[in-house]
Amino acid sequence: MVFLLSIGNNGRQKKVGKRAEEITEDVYEMMETVLLAFMLIAAVCIGAATYNLMKISSLPARERYKVLRFKGDSLTIGYGLFAHTYKLNEILEIQFVKFPIKGRWSLGGYVGELRVIKMIY
Repeated sequence: MVFLLSIGNNGRQKKVGKRAEEITEDVYEMMETVLLAFMLIAAVCIGAATYNLMKISSLPARERYKVLRFKGDSLTIGYGLFAHTYKLNEILEIQFVKFPIKGRWSLGGYVGELRVIKMIY
């Protein structure tokens, strides 16, 4: 399909736009690029999850459930890629804030987060 545009009174016409085949090729190329981008993001997420699971599963059984780990003058909270490390002389207070679990899969209980309050110098 070609779009034609009339210019002036002399009846000459000029092609405007692309043919339908060219448009579908462009759409397919764009869809392929978006699909490849999603596949790349999924691969990175799967790699990060695998790394975290391997790190946790390599710990001894008693150490797996310890969220706070002290080593020297530092405190590490969490495991894997998102473990945060703080120096003990910078920490003023650590709070645990709990939230009730809501939803159809839970019959009760709490989930929480640790908040680290640092000293301001």
